[in-house]
Amino acid sequence: MSVIEQDKLKCKRELWGHYSSTVFYVDEPPSIECFAIITGWNPRSVKKPDERNFFYNQKLMQEMKSRSLRFSKIVGSDREGRWFEDSFAVEVPLLEAVELAKQFDQNAIYYVECGRIRLVPVLLGGQSVRDLGLFSELLIIG
Repeated sequence: MSVIEQDKLKCKRELWGHYSSTVFYVDEPPSIECFAIITGWNPRSVKKPDERNFFYNQKLMQEMKSRSLRFSKIVGSDREGRWFEDSFAVEVPLLEAVELAKQFDQNAIYYVECGRIRLVPVLLGGQSVRDLGLFSELLIIG
């Protein structure tokens, strides 16, 4: 394996680690049982200006409305609050959620089912679905 390939693999592992330590802020817990957490922010995890990210999320919201999907706002963040991404809790089957995330160039999504949250790779190759535990333990209300 070349040095460049090793660096790319290391970056992917670091990204996956960051994704795995995300917490979620909501005003009220989602009222749906099974849902994906999807964002339009920072496609392919390349930092974009807030104005672009708001635009991407507006496009994502329009797409969800055109599909008649139920959704609510949720914010993904690191535990220290150094970064955040406005996102949506979307009542959608997993495969459709993955396709929607691909459309918006997202590396991964979260999927909540039966109270457990999983990190699901979309564009980020070489990763497996990771169970992150109980969604309630990663949820911050208020």
